[in-house]
Amino acid sequence: MMALAGAQPRWVGRVVFSALTVLVAGWMIYKGIELIRFDHLNRRVASTLAADVGKSSPPAELTTLQDDIGAWRDSSGVRALARTQYQALGRASYQQPSASMANAVSILQIDPVIPNPWLDIAEAAWATPETHALAFEAWAMSSIVAPRELEALQRRISFLAAVWPDASEAQKRRMFFEVDSLLDKQNAMRTQWRFILASLSPDRRREVEDAFRVYNPAYRR
Repeated sequence: MMALAGAQPRWVGRVVFSALTVLVAGWMIYKGIELIRFDHLNRRVASTLAADVGKSSPPAELTTLQDDIGAWRDSSGVRALARTQYQALGRASYQQPSASMANAVSILQIDPVIPNPWLDIAEAAWATPETHALAFEAWAMSSIVAPRELEALQRRISFLAAVWPDASEAQKRRMFFEVDSLLDKQNAMRTQWRFILASLSPDRRREVEDAFRVYNPAYRR
């Protein structure tokens, strides 16, 4: 009887361990399936954004994708990516500045060193005169967290060129530093710089280029 009583705890322990192993394995399989589902959805979103279908697809398609990816915004392991893609789809469908601001803040709460949400805040804040100071602060934060990322550089330069009369001399010099540091190194940047200039009015374009020539006398478009 004593031997039987001594063996019972070991037997119970093995059963508990086996049950826990099955539960953990089941949970891992479930999470694996969930991640595969998210990966497929994320690929659809990335393909949609890469194709720039915001100009050709009906808004309902973008809204449906945004709703689908939005369901993952609080899922562990994919929260930052889900929120980033949610915001990107909103940007493609020209969401309201208030929505863009809220979505950008939700991304930065998870990862404050992603540059695009700071630029989303800058653009959204510029829609209201009372928050122009916030717009410039967010613009500067983007430069701090991603000083050399090409997409962020392009957006920063585009933003400041668009609000040129309201920018300080220090902000203009910062923009010129970023343009100057890449014009001779990145053909894509040189092409993008031409696109940015082309988006400005003739008077604004002349003003920006004249100021850049003062900053860099060797400048040639």
